[in-house]
Amino acid sequence: MKALTLFAIAIVSPLLAQDENQSTASYAVVANVQYCTGAGKPLLMDVFVPRQRIHQPTPAVLWLHGGGWERGDKNGSSGAQFLASAGFVTASIYYRLSGEAKFPADIEDCKCAIRYLRANAGQYRIDPSRIGVAGASSGGHLAMLVGTADEKAGLEGSGGWQMVSSRLKAVVSYYGPSDFRSMTVDFGARAQAAIIKLLGVPFQQNGNAYLLGSPIMYISPDDPPLRSTMTLSTPVPVNS
Repeated sequence: MKALTLFAIAIVSPLLAQDENQSTASYAVVANVQYCTGAGKPLLMDVFVPRQRIHQPTPAVLWLHGGGWERGDKNGSSGAQFLASAGFVTASIYYRLSGEAKFPADIEDCKCAIRYLRANAGQYRIDPSRIGVAGASSGGHLAMLVGTADEKAGLEGSGGWQMVSSRLKAVVSYYGPSDFRSMTVDFGARAQAAIIKLLGVPFQQNGNAYLLGSPIMYISPDDPPLRSTMTLSTPVPVNS
């Protein structure tokens, strides 16, 4: 029951208002690290360093907050906190939201964060061959996109660490949509509005934009293992 409660907190609370991340008995927080730039502005992450590591060097997980691509920040980090308490090095980032920059700005920032962690693996004693990503809702969508869209997809951006790979070892998505093409049939009005805001155009005007933003379009045999988890009450269509 305790494990189930912690799991529920890790999934739901990224959508709630969060205080600044603080160090605990289980992990130390390295706050406000500039990991890359977006449109010339610094992008910040918090790194959670476990006091008892699960392995040396340590696997790392980038946690991506939810919020419909239009709200939230690096303090929506309950997943990062949960995994850091279990011995993983984790990070939670601020990525550009849809009110500031349209797709693919957000995925470019997420990929740049992976490159930063790999390029600075020695500083945090990370195993650079064992970096994963996880996220909830819109963060789950971005996690799947980081995992499935390789360098040939043109979503790496130019925010930094260009010579470093953004490839992953594993991906976990909690109720993240994988196929935007089903939006007009399977998504409610609020979700549709958030996706249109993200992509900057209705589906009827530019269906190709919805293909580019759909993780399912990039799936290939060499992708990392990917787990997508839904619940009975999840307001995301099963076929997404």
